[in-house]
Amino acid sequence: MFARFSVTLLTKNVLRCIIYLRLNNNIGELKMRTNDLYNRLLMLDEEASLLFDDEERFYCIIVGGSALLLLGYVNRATHDIDSIDCHHKLVGLIEKYDINMQVRAHLDCFPEDYAERINRLDLPTKKIDYYTLSLEDLVISKLLAGRSNDMFDIRSDEIIRDLDFAKLDALAEAIMPDLLNDRIRSEFEFSYNEYCKQYRKE
Repeated sequence: MFARFSVTLLTKNVLRCIIYLRLNNNIGELKMRTNDLYNRLLMLDEEASLLFDDEERFYCIIVGGSALLLLGYVNRATHDIDSIDCHHKLVGLIEKYDINMQVRAHLDCFPEDYAERINRLDLPTKKIDYYTLSLEDLVISKLLAGRSNDMFDIRSDEIIRDLDFAKLDALAEAIMPDLLNDRIRSEFEFSYNEYCKQYRKE
């Protein structure tokens, strides 16, 4: 009996250690991924400050999985940084840092007035102010994209905790008339209703 108790206790302790190591490993990986994105943004800022030696401030608005990673909401690997808009003088420079603006081809996935709700990232920059969309705008864009990784991104406990569903409702209602056709509107409406049904806490 004593031997069985010791083995059980040992097993529990081993499991606790494994869980602790896995949690810390995940946290470490998240920090590395986030730090990689931060470092690229800071290197771009440094180069821009050398190329444009004046008082003018530039801006760059980040969206997609990279925005959620920078905000601490997801921990999946993402190499590209997606930007929906940036100062025109940065356009030829950002590609060197794996920042792409191809997302601009899908502006219909974003509420038209997204710029009114952008959030500035707290980075020690010299030249560029970096922003992300609001959490609600990011969720709407993910629901409109509808890919499996997009849907996975917006199901994290942290996002559900911080999401303002009243704001989300307003954005969903506002974007519906701007969608390209009835099929897209129907698919978005279905995805949105299912998402709210599963995650909205009354």
